[in-house]
Amino acid sequence: MAASLTIKGLSKSYPAQKDAVPLLVLESMDFHVPAGSIVSIAGLNGSGKTTLLRIIAGLESPDTGSMLIDEKIKTSSSGRNIGMIFQEVALLPWRTVRQNIAVGLELDERPKTELEDLVDDFITAFGLADYAGKYPKELSGGLRQKVAIARTLAPGPGVVLMDEPFSALDCQTREEMLSFLLKVWAKRQDTILFVTHNIEESLYLSDQVLVISPKPSRVAEIIPVTMPRPRDKTSLEFNMLRRRIIDVLRRLSEANP
Repeated sequence: MAASLTIKGLSKSYPAQKDAVPLLVLESMDFHVPAGSIVSIAGLNGSGKTTLLRIIAGLESPDTGSMLIDEKIKTSSSGRNIGMIFQEVALLPWRTVRQNIAVGLELDERPKTELEDLVDDFITAFGLADYAGKYPKELSGGLRQKVAIARTLAPGPGVVLMDEPFSALDCQTREEMLSFLLKVWAKRQDTILFVTHNIEESLYLSDQVLVISPKPSRVAEIIPVTMPRPRDKTSLEFNMLRRRIIDVLRRLSEANP
């Protein structure tokens, strides 16, 4: 079931190397992702977006601050409330499509019949019936990403983190995957926190865009996106919001040369 995500006062630094001072990456970061919404994070290169996702996923620890899932503090035991889709599709090469989708369900120790039924449902919903017995090396980039998304969603995480999941795809496949993701989201209403360098991508998908500053990163501006879906990328409203985000990023860049 989709859950809300709240970040309060999150900070992260890395130890100094040789004579350098410690590197402060995130500083007092605060934001809220409502349950069932898509929120994108936009920022300049090196602004700590991936570090933020890794902390939320439990792959790194913050120095200070807290993360709340449905207003309850996230602990190590609640790690499976979070699903993450990486930029590099990390499918297990020795497992078929069906077996890859089943990974999270196996970790949850679902009964065999329930597991098989859920995997069947995802294979059908994602249009993967013709590929269920194939291995990752036999699939196109778009199909591999579909399998990665299905694997992440199958256990039913409360929050889904996506770290530039479509950046390695060609333009046409990327557009197809954006439309596919929105169709899946429209049916399931998952809570998604999406990192991308592509402003159009963030506006096409999201209910809000969080623009973050260069290191040490904070939320510089929260931009609501209220256009009805599906969105017309050529519309005046879409391009006005695109210009607004570009202007914010330019100001942040000039203030932090």
